[in-house]
Amino acid sequence: MPGDRVFDRSAEDIGNIVLLEHVNVKIPDQIVATNFYVTALGLTRDPYIMTGTENMWINAGQQQFHMPTGKPEVLRGVVGFVVPDLEGLKMRLTSAREKLGGTKFMCAADDKYVSVTCPWGNKMRFHAPGPEFGDMTLGIPYVEFAVRPNTAVGIAKFYQTAMGAPASVTFNGNTSAKVQVGAKQHLIFRETAEPEVPYDGHHIAIYVTNFSGPHRWLKDRGLISEESNPVQYRFKDIVDPETSKVLFTIEHEVRSATHPMYMRPLVSRNAAQQQRTYQRGRDAFYPEPTRPSEAGSSRRRLVRRREALLARYSPSAASATTILVRLRLAQETRQDGVRDRVRHVVHGVRDRRHQIRHGARHRIDHRRDGLSHRARQTRHRTGRGTRHAVECAVAPPVTALSVFVVPLARFESPFVVAPTAPVAVLVTPPTAALTAGHT
Repeated sequence: MPGDRVFDRSAEDIGNIVLLEHVNVKIPDQIVATNFYVTALGLTRDPYIMTGTENMWINAGQQQFHMPTGKPEVLRGVVGFVVPDLEGLKMRLTSAREKLGGTKFMCAADDKYVSVTCPWGNKMRFHAPGPEFGDMTLGIPYVEFAVRPNTAVGIAKFYQTAMGAPASVTFNGNTSAKVQVGAKQHLIFRETAEPEVPYDGHHIAIYVTNFSGPHRWLKDRGLISEESNPVQYRFKDIVDPETSKVLFTIEHEVRSATHPMYMRPLVSRNAAQQQRTYQRGRDAFYPEPTRPSEAGSSRRRLVRRREALLARYSPSAASATTILVRLRLAQETRQDGVRDRVRHVVHGVRDRRHQIRHGARHRIDHRRDGLSHRARQTRHRTGRGTRHAVECAVAPPVTALSVFVVPLARFESPFVVAPTAPVAVLVTPPTAALTAGHT
């Protein structure tokens, strides 16, 4: 109709791949993995599944790292993470250097992210939350693979044709194919001139809504590598849809949206919680529903403040660590101040309600006491009047007497002369007009 608003409906399309759930790499040492993934990175070991030493599942928001025990595997690329606190991550990584000594562990802070290499060589990038990641504050927004030159276009066509996923190719001096997963996740295939590293068996897990269509396309070309169960299958090779040439190898664990583990709720802890600074009720991690613009503005203010403090003090590692600790404590202090103000308001409302109830009871008690007092006074007055009436009724009659009033001016002392019978004496001023009568 004329006047209707126009929207780009294609901007909300998410394609057939709806979730990138986990990355799977083998590791040789669960203790070293715990020191790195849990202690240094601040992630959480799944408390419900794979709790033994034969496998380790590490939760990161709605995504996971699966790490069976075995010969170490290295993903041919980079895994991207979003974490709520980059400064806290830097402090934990600095503290973990000694425990992770003698391994391939490395970390470096770049302009927009923190680069980390795990003890066995897997590379990771850690970002702060931002508009490019939607409302994700903890999770894996992308996995980036290094591929041979002149393969990005064919890889994009493969995901469009075989998997039904939107894909695009950029040619800005560093050609790459970008495959959309869900709303804000991506698989990125970036061309590089470096020699291709042999594939060692690691894999990724994805969920799709059209489960049978991709399976049929892949099976017709002999690309299915495992028929796992009714809700899961696997394939390894990414091929050019036109020539069937293998462009890249990465095993995909393809799951249906009817899989029982689809969008399974994952537990994540608050990595900032420590024994010496423990705060009740803050053990678990809960995403903060902030608008991306506000989150970015807050981060920029924190970065500017950090840079100002670093410029003021010594640039040594010890001083930098001290400043970062102070910044973290200041941020927690501001959060505590907000909670204290809310708690103060709540307590004030409760105290006011208590005062109102207490005042009402006090007024009722006071009114009840007043009524009781007045009732006692009434009974007392009534009793006195009755007794007086009875006394008057039984008293003997008073003998009549005459009262003689003499003006005071004629004597030095005012007095009244009367017969010897009972006398009533009246003393009045000289100017008063007095009259005498008989009672």
